[in-house]
Amino acid sequence: MAQAGSLTIAAQVLKIDPATVSRRIFRLETAHATPLFLKSPKGYELTEAGHGLVAHVDAAQLSLNAGLGTLRGGGEGLSGQIRIGAPDGCANFLIAAGL
Repeated sequence: MAQAGSLTIAAQVLKIDPATVSRRIFRLETAHATPLFLKSPKGYELTEAGHGLVAHVDAAQLSLNAGLGTLRGGGEGLSGQIRIGAPDGCANFLIAAGL
């Protein structure tokens, strides 16, 4: 929701109903007695407390992704063969020089 800015977009990303997103936000804010979002004509904006929480959530997500990467036997980096199609002049002078 923080990245999406609207209930509809957040619901599409999460693959749930917008009303469910709204209820979950309400429960989180109520449980901690802290507003996380301000509704405006442009959509939803994070409060100062919301920004603080997002920083921790992002760190937790990075840590989870790293942990899942170790389960798969690799890091987060990409691996494999890459093919680039380009006209001869471009391939010979620009791309080759950059690689």
